[in-house]
Amino acid sequence: MKRSVLLMRLMLGLLLVLGIAFSCLTVGNSLFPKSLRRAREARLKFDLAHMRKSIDDYTRDRQQAPQSLQEPCRWKLFARDSHGPINAQEELGASFRHCETRQ
Repeated sequence: MKRSVLLMRLMLGLLLVLGIAFSCLTVGNSLFPKSLRRAREARLKFDLAHMRKSIDDYTRDRQQAPQSLQEPCRWKLFARDSHGPINAQEELGASFRHCETRQ
């Protein structure tokens, strides 16, 4: 009798632990894509702000706006940095890819 009660408590405890682990994995799995999307959006906003500031600085220094996007690239105004929430090479600096291909 005692052995069956002990076995039942053990099974109930194991079931409880597995249920908690499953619910944690389910909640964590649904939140990860949202946080990744927010990180990518934050990086793109940072890149856009950096490009706007660089173009404004270029315009202020030369008293003339750049005539094309290649002009600021030649002056290395759109320098790529590795700071940010996403450091993968394909995600980093997606806005600056045109500077790399046509120099």
